[in-house]
Amino acid sequence: METNKTTKKDIYQIDPRNIVVQEGFNSRVDFGDIDELASQIREQGVLNPITVIPFTTEDGAEKYRLVDGERRYRATMKLIESGFEIPRIPALFQPKSTSKEDMFIQQLMRNEGKPFSEYEYGIAFQKFQKFGYSNADIAKKLGVKQWKVDCFLAHLNRDEKVQELMKDGRITGVDVRHIYQAAKNEQAAVKEILKLVDKAEGKGEKKVSLKDLDMDSAYSVAKETAAVKKGLGILFNYIKTYTHNGAINLGIGVDDVYTAITKGGKNLKEVFESAQRTAMQKKAE
Repeated sequence: METNKTTKKDIYQIDPRNIVVQEGFNSRVDFGDIDELASQIREQGVLNPITVIPFTTEDGAEKYRLVDGERRYRATMKLIESGFEIPRIPALFQPKSTSKEDMFIQQLMRNEGKPFSEYEYGIAFQKFQKFGYSNADIAKKLGVKQWKVDCFLAHLNRDEKVQELMKDGRITGVDVRHIYQAAKNEQAAVKEILKLVDKAEGKGEKKVSLKDLDMDSAYSVAKETAAVKKGLGILFNYIKTYTHNGAINLGIGVDDVYTAITKGGKNLKEVFESAQRTAMQKKAE
């Protein structure tokens, strides 16, 4: 049986000062803690190669258009500007003929550092829409679920204040989605989000936590999460709070509530009434 031959992928060493960053190309808007990354690079160097497309300027200078690795590039340049010597960093070359569409795919697929947020994925998906792709096409092209494409793109149509909070990393996209789902309208959702962010930051927290959600939002989390039963733990914490730390026995358990949710309960009252009926039927049997 004939086996495939091993192929060699060259990793080049390039001067980071010759890298060109195209404004608006990167879908990332929150670059995170560059200082922490810079400290790691100071100690260990750039471990994962960035991805670039080499080109020559009109005056014959060798330059490299950045495709992936802007956080590594920023951290490297921060060190250089502080006087730390970094003559070269590792890079993978993409062909000069690489299309913008393929460059965007590379940017998403090669990301090995800070994960993209839901909002940043929305920005990336929007770029593919401009190439004429439908949401279903984007999902197929990138190998993701279409509901993610739909939900992440929806973030780009949120209230501007909410978008700014997501851009700054002060609230996650998943929390925004759950609050919008639980709220009666966008105005109520925005009010709840601003309140939660103020509450979290008032306690010195960088991001909103699920423990800050109200009961209806917690219910939404439990209903939407893939691990529904785990999400129900959030609900039961709130139940204890609202029943004098559990002093009132509701006569139902996680399984009863889970069953009621899967039957399509529309709100907490309906879910718990259904769960109590199920629990009573069990006892009667």
